[in-house]
Amino acid sequence: MKQFFIFTLSLYLFAAKLFAQPTFVNYKMGGTNSAAFTTNNFKCVAVGKDNRIWAGTQYGGLYTYDDYGQNIWLKSNKLTNVFINDIKADADSGIWIAQSGQASVGGNSNIAGGVNYFPVASDISMNFYSVVGTTTSADLISRNVRSLYVDQNFTARNGRLPRVWAAQGTYITSFNTRRGGLHIGLNRFASYFTINNGGYQLGPSATPISEAVGGNHREVWVAARQNNGGSQILRYRPSGEYIGIHGTADTSLFQTGFAAQAIHFDKDGNRWIGLKAGGLIIKTPASWVKMDAGSLIPPGTQINFNAIASDEYGNVYIGTSAGLLVYESREYNPLSSPDYVPSYTKYTTNDGLAGNNITGLAYDAINGRVLVTS
Repeated sequence: MKQFFIFTLSLYLFAAKLFAQPTFVNYKMGGTNSAAFTTNNFKCVAVGKDNRIWAGTQYGGLYTYDDYGQNIWLKSNKLTNVFINDIKADADSGIWIAQSGQASVGGNSNIAGGVNYFPVASDISMNFYSVVGTTTSADLISRNVRSLYVDQNFTARNGRLPRVWAAQGTYITSFNTRRGGLHIGLNRFASYFTINNGGYQLGPSATPISEAVGGNHREVWVAARQNNGGSQILRYRPSGEYIGIHGTADTSLFQTGFAAQAIHFDKDGNRWIGLKAGGLIIKTPASWVKMDAGSLIPPGTQINFNAIASDEYGNVYIGTSAGLLVYESREYNPLSSPDYVPSYTKYTTNDGLAGNNITGLAYDAINGRVLVTS
């Protein structure tokens, strides 16, 4: 059995043999190694180059942790008062951040929101991409960026710039709601992100909302609501070519008005969709299945935004508003299936978590540990 850790943040660290009773080490305000924290309201986490951990909060700042340095959390002087929704690392040294900006002011929302890019393995320099009037390149359609997918096949070694998909929700300016959508970058020259309207309802009154994106080398999925009269999973080739939808039209597992808050593709070909209500819908290589068992996902439980991750063995980690779910892959249990309750283990405050609302997850392959925010 592989040894692994779960490192959690309100953050905590979870050290155990796979699926044995874990030990959590929690990082929170007032701790010796986390004295920099000015909030415990963490929303997302990622691992970048040199194994540096990046964690984002709701209006409480951006933090980093370096195992090879002083083993303490440091607060960045960047992004100190924005709502950070997602953090992803690219194949080189870059860190990408999706954020919804500052709190509403008057008839405006998501002030200063957009995509932030740290090209090197630290926060020493940062590029910012947002809407017309906030940056010179005016790259995005919305300043409410909800989710990122980074194509790891694009590397500097191959002479390629990073390939980043940004799913955006609506925002309000001068009391008017503006549409969300999808952009793909990075282009070599301005505009650095290109809008992809494939599958989106267009027109002056259309206000589609995109809140989750995920994919692999074969396909990329984007969750959209208020789009073409309902909720959809829009499908694209990695090139950006639109190829169709999934939703109520092709499977009865999707309910009218469903809200997908997380999309993740694991190594075994399972494509996971985490819902605001109704649990998980998974497209396996064989069929569509659902997991909404009350013992794992009680009624009223959300799968939180961007809160699904997996490891190189196919184990999947799912952050819910009622605890952490760990799906055991068939490499560990040949009987496992995403619709089979015994394939999962659930962890809550009874097991040592600091809180049950698991808001973000990432996998640290070098150390074999899972990073968890709450």
